[in-house]
Amino acid sequence: MSTNKSILKIRNKLSRWSGAGLILACLLISFYINIFNLKLLTVSSSYEFLANTNYRKAQWGDAEIQYKKALALMPNSISTLYNLGNTYYQQGRYSEALSIYLKIAHKNANKNCLAIYVSLGKTYCKLGAYEKSYESFKKALLLDESNDNVRQNFLYVAQLVQKRNQKHTLSEKQKETEKDSNQKKEEDSNNKDGKKDNKQQQLGAYHFSDKEMNDMLQQAKDKVRVPQGTKSRTNQSKTNQLDY
Repeated sequence: MSTNKSILKIRNKLSRWSGAGLILACLLISFYINIFNLKLLTVSSSYEFLANTNYRKAQWGDAEIQYKKALALMPNSISTLYNLGNTYYQQGRYSEALSIYLKIAHKNANKNCLAIYVSLGKTYCKLGAYEKSYESFKKALLLDESNDNVRQNFLYVAQLVQKRNQKHTLSEKQKETEKDSNQKKEEDSNNKDGKKDNKQQQLGAYHFSDKEMNDMLQQAKDKVRVPQGTKSRTNQSKTNQLDY
């Protein structure tokens, strides 16, 4: 019995030690992970700091490189991603900038971000998508009605949309006018061709070839030919007539 009790005591001590060891191991792992993340954050922040510096100097290419390095370390950083989109916009790479802005808007679908709506409005406008630009600035204006810059952009794009609609309406009217004009010309041409054909048919009813005309004249002469030995004035006068 004493032997069994000793074994149980040893097992209990070992289980306590193993539990404490596991807890200690987890704490150490968590500690090292936090240190590693802190280092990543520090390095990423240094890249972003360099990128921001280059951005302020209008060195868009260098800023792009630094922002990408920062994102490689901290891919979930919305601010870094947004700034990268801004560098694309400044370089005139509007499609790439739009892709990033839309990605951020999708990630933050439940949040109304004024900066994203303004950036989307400006980028859509550069790409000629005035209707989408109008909607983006409209959302931005609803978030901040006192923002004069947003209001001016909204009114500017609204005028572009209006002008495009007017041109489209005018173009449609011109197409209809040209269509009607072409149709009328075609009808007039068909009528002229029809009259010409009818006239040709009417003329053709009285047209004979030279051979046919000679044959007809010969037949007429045969009908009025005077027998030999007869010289009557009446008969001679008939030779000058054609009996059809």
